[in-house]
Amino acid sequence: MSFTDLATVKIALRIPAADTTQDDYLQELVDGANNEMLSLFNLTDTAPTTYTNTYDVIDGISFGIWLVEYPAISITSVTASGQLLDASDYYLKRPKSFGLLARKNTDWFGGQQEIVIEHIAGWVVVPKVLIRAATVLAISMYNLEIKSGYRSEKIGQYLYTLGSPSGGSDGATAGDFPAQTKRALAQYLRPFAPSS
Repeated sequence: MSFTDLATVKIALRIPAADTTQDDYLQELVDGANNEMLSLFNLTDTAPTTYTNTYDVIDGISFGIWLVEYPAISITSVTASGQLLDASDYYLKRPKSFGLLARKNTDWFGGQQEIVIEHIAGWVVVPKVLIRAATVLAISMYNLEIKSGYRSEKIGQYLYTLGSPSGGSDGATAGDFPAQTKRALAQYLRPFAPSS
């Protein structure tokens, strides 16, 4: 499963399905867009996948532990200092999709590499807005490559303007996402990087 695919990107670019002359190049862009999106959530796939991580808890954490991969679907098991915790002892705080695991009635205690959490993260159905965000990202990479260094052209009293090779007229820059993709991702991404 992925965020976007070759067929979706070709439709958005208005390239007929029968025209396969750019398919290899477009597939590279699709793969790149999907990988960029996956890396934002620390996922290996968009489909529900099991992940296991070990966390440091030095002084006790009352707020919770941010799971590395998200959105979190469910917790499979939690082991603290070698002891398997009962599922009734912890819960995913709201919004669950951000992956904050909290304990009921107590803080997290342990030490370095003492908390082992196995959880399932990803999507059963990828939200349409994320499919669109990945598609826009792939199209943006396509447009930036074609127009690298080109900003505008005027026909009457001919005018040709060069821009930065890393910039585009749609607000996208090299190493950055297009504005439309950023807006779509805003509701799904945690506004910070977890410390664990």
